[in-house]
Amino acid sequence: MKDDDSENKDWILDQQTKKILKTLIENPERMFDKKGLAEEAGISRDALYNRWDSIDQIGVFKEKSNTYGLNEDEDAVELLKKLLNKVEAQA
Repeated sequence: MKDDDSENKDWILDQQTKKILKTLIENPERMFDKKGLAEEAGISRDALYNRWDSIDQIGVFKEKSNTYGLNEDEDAVELLKKLLNKVEAQA
């Protein structure tokens, strides 16, 4: 077994999840409906829906009238920002 995971940098966050999180982080004041979030992130709605519950469980989303944005009050969001920065720096 290899200790070096450089061949697969997506072992923590797959590309679609990274796109969702990056879209929210880069637009912290913006609220999206699910279709709009998928479009802005450049992924299919199915890809968004398949990841929605997992992302929602860690408190990333804030909801208002069926629109969703970044829940900056959640500690996990700050950790995800750091993780994304680290993953992108190694890419």
